[in-house]
Amino acid sequence: MKLLRITSHDQFEQYRSDWTFILEANENTNPFIEFDWVNEWGKHLGVDKNIEVMAGKTEGKMVELFRFRY
Repeated sequence: MKLLRITSHDQFEQYRSDWTFILEANENTNPFIEFDWVNEWGKHLGVDKNIEVMAGKTEGKMVELFRFRY
């Protein structure tokens, strides 16, 4: 597994489809971890702070994303 560290809003935006796919594959029912919610929350509340999202990739496929802070 390859670990990626995402540290900017622009970089995080690149993983929108991966984030959404993982939630759909796991039948997510929590609106507060949807990409749009997390992204907007971070833009408004964490505008002056660094973001940190860790991502795990296996065989070129994103298998996990975890937001540490915004």
